[in-house]
Amino acid sequence: MAVDTALRRPTEASIPPPPDSSSRDFALCRTQLLANGIDVDRENAAVDAVARRAARGHPAPWDAIVVPGYSPAGVVEARAGVHPVAQDRLLWAAADLRAGLAPLIVVSGGNVHPQGTPHNEALEMKRFLVEAGIPAAQVAIEPCARHSHTNLRNAGRYLLTRGLRRALVVTSRDQAMYFGRPRSSTFDVRCLADLGYLVGDLQSLDDRRVAFVPSGRALEVGRDPQDP
Repeated sequence: MAVDTALRRPTEASIPPPPDSSSRDFALCRTQLLANGIDVDRENAAVDAVARRAARGHPAPWDAIVVPGYSPAGVVEARAGVHPVAQDRLLWAAADLRAGLAPLIVVSGGNVHPQGTPHNEALEMKRFLVEAGIPAAQVAIEPCARHSHTNLRNAGRYLLTRGLRRALVVTSRDQAMYFGRPRSSTFDVRCLADLGYLVGDLQSLDDRRVAFVPSGRALEVGRDPQDP
């Protein structure tokens, strides 16, 4: 698995000013999460410390690696574990972390398919990475997102509320094209239709990696009651 160590951050000019995030967090679906036994603060306590240290300065090219979850819409039986498509994304992200491209990984995904599943994508992805040898203190969960655009919006919330501002999105080739060419792929159109704003600046780096600078508007409460 080749890793392009020449990947670099966006320019300083592309970074927005830090938002006032003192009262906001990415996990705005806390009531639902707690009902499912998911304590986000407890899960992320150790990695939050890593993130805040990273916000004060670190030698890696990127502040974080973001990995969106994957669960096909046609699934009818709830199963624990990580879909092979998501496993592939996670293995690439783990390789990039070990190569020193970022100090932590943010995994994003909620209780998606099938409807009512008790299995949370972000938690399952974190378990996969830990079993693959990545320290739990380097893996943050974003356990709310139910769609690709809220994967990035919610990951952006995590980054912004911890003072992190540049991320490397690592995903499958088809989704990397969708994110990395947001105008031609209609990703921007979907964000505007569903959220009312763009989730941030996106730039294709290669066939699996996309540079992501989140928008401060990601901290706004959304319209979807299951993923606000």
